[in-house]
Order: sequence, then structure tokens, then C-alpha cells
Amino acid sequence: MGFDGAVTSFTEVIWSHSCTWRDLAIAAPGVPAGRRRQLVLSADWTKRWTATCRYAGGEVVAPVRNLASMPSAGREPVRRFSWHRAQRHRPGLTYMVSTNRQHGCESLAEARLLLMLDFAGAVTEVLPQPMQLRFLAVDGPREHTPDFFVESRSQQWLIDVRPAGRIGEQDEVAFAASAEVATLLDWGYTVITGWKPHSLTTVDTLSSQRRPLTYRLGMVDALSAAVAGGSRTFGELAAGTIAPAVARAYLLHLLWHRREATSLMLWAMITRGDYRAAPVLRAKPGLLSHLRDLHRTLDSAVDFTFGEDHQVNTRSGRQLRTLLAALVSYRNELEAAIDVGHGDVVACKR
Repeated sequence: MGFDGAVTSFTEVIWSHSCTWRDLAIAAPGVPAGRRRQLVLSADWTKRWTATCRYAGGEVVAPVRNLASMPSAGREPVRRFSWHRAQRHRPGLTYMVSTNRQHGCESLAEARLLLMLDFAGAVTEVLPQPMQLRFLAVDGPREHTPDFFVESRSQQWLIDVRPAGRIGEQDEVAFAASAEVATLLDWGYTVITGWKPHSLTTVDTLSSQRRPLTYRLGMVDALSAAVAGGSRTFGELAAGTIAPAVARAYLLHLLWHRREATSLMLWAMITRGDYRAAPVLRAKPGLLSHLRDLHRTLDSAVDFTFGEDHQVNTRSGRQLRTLLAALVSYRNELEAAIDVGHGDVVACKR
């Protein structure tokens, strides 16, 4: 089975009403063959490898082949979350609407995973630090504690979270062992190393209105009717109501709960202004010409201030030159993508 290493193009537009957390995640590449060969996978490995789970404060040890029969209800994290001065990670508790309770996490990266699972995971249960896996490698016995066990409506997942630049050789062996156990039990397994550009900011923005709301002022009906009439931008929908500020809160709530659809990359474009969201700007035909005019104006200003040789030695001059270089990249990517964009719209599900 191995790791899920499929990563689509970062310029792909991902629609919030139909995406899954795997569509948004950047996963580690497949298990290196050399790491798997370091595992002792003899005929009886499913009996010799063990997993320790915790129930009501007590530990239960079982062969890995029996893990599927161990109930998830009442299971506790095998490792306690600790806080102390000068620690390099940031543990905490993260609330999930899907389960209506808080879940422990050992770092900000794990908290981000919980947010994404809450939005697009169809989650029914999440357990941090679900088991301590004891497995055999060629250099002796080892232990590994996966970060999360996730139950969704379609599949069970074992998930580790580790930034791409911090995966060492020993980690790869432990991940390979977790992948073997997941394959044995027909679970999914992946190592999350990050998230596609803009998706985290987008989902975090939508999450600000994820809790239950009391629908008032006929706002939901008005917004639904406006969307049914054709594609509208987020701002147009809000401005067309009797209370735009209230409408924005309702729109975020509806988008989180997938009542309507919008482009994740579009929303990030509004909130961050990153040029990588350029493919969604097709609905603004005048933007490209304004961008070219702005580029020419800035270029002329640099020439006038620093001369045509562009010998920039001051801090403000270097900042201006950096801005101009970024604008060139923005314009080039926008020109290349302008014909394939989907437009900055909030549209009905299709």
C-alpha cells in the first residue's frame, strides 16, 4: 500500500463542496524499498509485532493482527500531552465540529490536520496517539506511536504528521512499519508533510463560522435565491442583502457546511493576494490591463529614481525592486492561466 504520494498541480482549482482532505494534503512519497527491507517480515510477523492501547488508564497489549477487533470507543491516547518551558513543539487541544469535542495534538502541524479533517474528512471519530507499535527491524526491536487514528464514513486511517524536511532514516523505517500494519488491517495510511498553497488559509477562514448559527432575517433563503440565479462573487452576494456584514458570516457558515461551493484558491486570493491563485481571476477581464499599467509605472519610477542601470543600494530601493520582480512573476503566470480559470464565483453545486 505504502504512502499516498499523489500531488496534483498547485494551479488546479479545488472546489470546497466536493474536495476531500486528501485533495488538499501534501503527502510523503512512497515507502523507499530499502526501508521496507529493514523490517523483519517473517511468516509470523503479525503475531510477533504488537500494539499497546490504553483503556480507562490501563494498557492492553495485543498482536497487530488483532487490532481490528479492539474497540475504538473508550480508547485513550497512549502518551500524555505535556507542557513545559522552552519546549520546541506546541501541544494543545483542538475542537472539531465533526465529533463535538476537543482532541489533543502535539504540534501546530497536528492541529492543522485536525482542522482539515473537520472540514473535508467526513470524520466520525479521531483518536490521537492511538497505539504504541512494537515491531522488529533487522537491527532489533523498535517502537513507534502514530499520530492519529481516524474513522470516517468510508474508511479508517492511520496518519503520521511530519514536515518534509524533518523525516530521517529512522522515521522512514517507522513509517514503513505503520504502513505494513495498515495494509494488514485494510486501513489507509499516509504521512502528511504539508498542505497545498492557500488551502490552509482558506479552510481556517471558513472555520470562523463553523459552529451552529440561528438563521435570521431570511438571510439563507435570500443568499440561496441569489446563487440560484447564476454565478456571483462573494462580495456581490453579501452586498445584495439587507445586512452585508451578517450575510458574510452566513456565507462562511454555508461554505464550511458545503451548502454552496466556492474555489478554495479564490478565497485565498482574496485573503492573501498570492499570485499562485491567478487561474481563478478569469471573471475580472480588466485586471490584466491594470496590472500591465502598474508594472510600467513601477518600472518607470525605478528608472527615474535609480537610473536605468538599476544600481539599488538603499533599503527602500531594494524593497521596490523586489516588489517589481514579484509583479513580473504575477503578471506572467496570470497571462498564462487567464484562459483556463474558473472565475471568482460562488456557485451552486454541480
